[in-house]
Order: sequence, then structure tokens, then C-alpha cells
Amino acid sequence: RGRQDDRKPHRTLIHLTLSDQRRALPTEACTPFVRSLEESTVLQKLTLDLREIQLKERRDKILYRNVDAPRVDRENARGPRKAISAKAALKKYNDARGGKSFEMHGSNALRKIPRKKRGKEWPALAQAINNADFKKVVIQNSGCGDHLCKELCAALASTTTVLELSLDSNDIQDDGMLALAGLIEANSSIERIRAVNQKKQMASTTVERIVAACQRNTNLTKLALTLRMQQHQKAIDKVMKRNSEAKEKGDEVRRTKADD
Repeated sequence: RGRQDDRKPHRTLIHLTLSDQRRALPTEACTPFVRSLEESTVLQKLTLDLREIQLKERRDKILYRNVDAPRVDRENARGPRKAISAKAALKKYNDARGGKSFEMHGSNALRKIPRKKRGKEWPALAQAINNADFKKVVIQNSGCGDHLCKELCAALASTTTVLELSLDSNDIQDDGMLALAGLIEANSSIERIRAVNQKKQMASTTVERIVAACQRNTNLTKLALTLRMQQHQKAIDKVMKRNSEAKEKGDEVRRTKADD
């Protein structure tokens, strides 16, 4: 043990295994250990038995940051590349059959936009999608992250045309999912939302925020998310069933009036 000022993070340690100890580590010992990981920029894998969900989430967030760092450095080192603009994206991924949907499946177009231009392009793309009056918006396995998700949710909050939003297999984390909760709470037209198979699972507090938003929503009939706790899934399923039954009753009333 040395003085605090002499402690420096190890610069080459990538994998560290500390599991299967004879005694479970107390929380008061695990907390400062996980906090110390913040200083490491190279550790990519840590096997450690943690009982607290918050500590597990904090550990995973740090490790994911370190794993993703080399890719970010390479991307920044390349400098500007040929970017796709909001206008070009709409032209390329607009459904040719009547222009009723925006569908991007397994595309690298979003990843090609340099990071320094995304602050301008993401809001433009999100607003352009909203202004196009699509009925279906699909961005799957295309590198959609928190920033684009937040802009898209903000733009679609007042839409009355979009009925389905699918954001499966991207890199949407807590900030993006919280924006999705805001969309669920504010929007009154979207009926189906999918956002499963993200790179990182949501924190429990984020899931609870989504569940609360669903309970205030009356038009959403299908919500697909990757959830760890069964109680959250049951709560969402209950709301979806309630909304589906209400929609069916409303459709039946409208048919009856039309027949009369």
C-alpha cells in the first residue's frame, strides 16, 4: 500500500478474474473497488461476483466504454468521410411503394457520418422523417445511438401519422430509452414500438420510467423491449392488453355507427 497520490491505473491489464471466492464480498468493499475502475481505460473484462444491481450496471458501463474506445479513436483518426445528409437518407431509405415508410435495415449509412457533424445531421434527419408523414419508421441494426434516438423521439412526439416505430438491434442506452419513455407518454398515434436487442441493458430506474409512461398511454398496443425482471414485463403486458381491448371496443362502436 502506498500513498493515494502514488496510485496509478495499470496501463496494460485487459482481463481480470476475481470470481468464485470462498466468501461473498461485502457491498462496502465492492463499492470503492468498482469506483476505482473509472480510472482504468484499458480493462475490458472483469469477472467479479457482485450482488448489487447498481454496481453491476456501473461495472458494465465502464467496461463497455473501454471496449468501445479503440473504435472511437480509429473513427476520429480517420477524419471526415463521405457523409449522408438528412435529404439523402430520406431519398435512399424512403419506401418506393407510395412513400409510406422509412426503413433502414443493417445499414452503415449512419456510422459514416463523422461525429463532429452528427450534432447537426441527427436533428435534421429526425425532423425530416417527421415532416415526411410516414406511417412506419424502421431503423434496425444501423448504429442508432442515444443522440439520434433522443432527436427522433422529440420529433415524433407530436406526430399523428406514424403508427409503428422499430429500433431493434442498435446501441440505445439509458438516455435514449428515457427519451422513448417521453415519446410513449406524449404521443397519441403510435400503436407499436420495438427496441429489443440493444448492446447494453437498461437500468432498473429507466425501465420503471417506461412502465410509468405506458400506464399513462391509451393508444399503444404493442411494446417490445428486452427486460430482465418479470414484474416489469407483466406490468407492460397488462397495459398493452388494456389498450388493445379498448381499441377493439372503439372499432366495434365505429362499425356499428357506420352500419346505422
